[in-house]
Amino acid sequence: MLLAFDFGFGQSIFSNDINGTGANQPRNFNPFTNGQIVDTNISVSGIGRGSGIEDNGANHRYNAKGWNTPSTDLSAYFEFTISPNTGYE
Repeated sequence: MLLAFDFGFGQSIFSNDINGTGANQPRNFNPFTNGQIVDTNISVSGIGRGSGIEDNGANHRYNAKGWNTPSTDLSAYFEFTISPNTGYE
C-alpha cells in the first residue's frame, strides 16, 4: 500500500504581462505599472530603469539600450521592489 500526501501550496502574488502600444508603450513609463496584478497584502513599485540606460521603444516589452559602457556603470540597471504591507511577512 502506498500513501502519498501533497501539502504543497502555491500562489501568485504579483504579475505584469508588460503590454502596451502607442502612448501606452512600456517605454513611456519609468516605472511601468500598467496592467499589474498585485496581491492586496503587498506593494509593488513596477519595473523601472536607471538613468544609465535609454529606453528602447517597442510594443509589449520593457527594454533598454546603452548597456555598453567602458567601465561599470552603477546607474545602468532594471529594478523593481516587492514589499509586504504592515502586518505581513
